[in-house]
Amino acid sequence: MKKIAGIVIITAMIATISFLTKGFAEEEQLAISAQEASILFMEGEVKVKRQSAAGWIDAEVDMILSKGDNLKTGPESWAEIGFGKGLVNVVRVRENTLLELIDLGPVRLGLLKGELRSLVESLSGDTTFEIKTPTAVCGARGTGWDTNTDGKQVIVDAYEDEVYFYAVDKDGNPVMEDPIIKAGKRGILAAPMRPITIKNIPINKIKSWNGWKRDIGQKRALGKRVSTTIKQKIVNIQKTQKSVESLTKGKLSVLEKKQKDKIEQRVDEEKKSTEDPYP
Repeated sequence: MKKIAGIVIITAMIATISFLTKGFAEEEQLAISAQEASILFMEGEVKVKRQSAAGWIDAEVDMILSKGDNLKTGPESWAEIGFGKGLVNVVRVRENTLLELIDLGPVRLGLLKGELRSLVESLSGDTTFEIKTPTAVCGARGTGWDTNTDGKQVIVDAYEDEVYFYAVDKDGNPVMEDPIIKAGKRGILAAPMRPITIKNIPINKIKSWNGWKRDIGQKRALGKRVSTTIKQKIVNIQKTQKSVESLTKGKLSVLEKKQKDKIEQRVDEEKKSTEDPYP
């Protein structure tokens, strides 16, 4: 009975190890998959409304977002969303912001109100990463910038490279020549259908950008270390699983031999019992 109980325990261990391996593998897949969009980090009140849903639900880290979904943040709340292969393109959705994911290939975001901070580092082909507000459109192929709107006025701060920025009419058609906002400059559309003015970005905004970009880099480095740790855990668990399976096989072989010996012994005894003791 003790041997049988031991084998049952070992079998349960194999099942548990298989489950853990599967769980770690799924976690690793989530960490490295080229998901279209995913919530990387968040804090406070963050809500998501699916394209086909009528109501809002609580957002969660690692939640996958699809084309047509909406996301909003409450006071003192924020979310960071990753886009593209490896989720290398990131936007920070600041407090009191309403965002629509118009399209994810190429990325087109609808900023109805509030502020987005965008870091675009890798795009496929000649695509752009674009943000559309009710009165203007801005975007880039690879850069970092802020977009802020109250639904009418739009402010674009370009921190790296350059951003295109132009006003649109109520149907979304360009109405004026689009100026290029170069790094260190701020473009301001004070009201719909007005020319865009260019100024220098306030120093405090530049410091904020540099701090955020550094923070994103540290988070990515941590994510890579976690990913490597998960891979090693999978390898270690798989090795343990093989060892347990080998041990189980050995124990089963011993048990089978003993059972076979017992059966043969019983057969011999039964033969003797049926033989005439007095031939």
